Amino acid sequence: MLDKDRLHSDVAQAEGCVLHAYKDSLGYWTGGYGHLLDQTKPWKETDTFTQDQCDLWLAGDLVLAASEAAELLE
Repeated sequence: MLDKDRLHSDVAQAEGCVLHAYKDSLGYWTGGYGHLLDQTKPWKETDTFTQDQCDLWLAGDLVLAASEAAELLE
């Protein structure tokens, strides 16, 4: 059984949280715990995010990843 709280905590610790927009190693605008931002928007490194927003992004990203992983098992 998946312990969602532990997964959230482990990923948060491993990724670290950045409270502003930045370009990742592939040049994509990113924020929070490695959350891919909408690439059609004109982001700047001065664009900031709250901790709550970053936590919500991480929770949503983990749900999406779990769903995609489950599809692979079907």
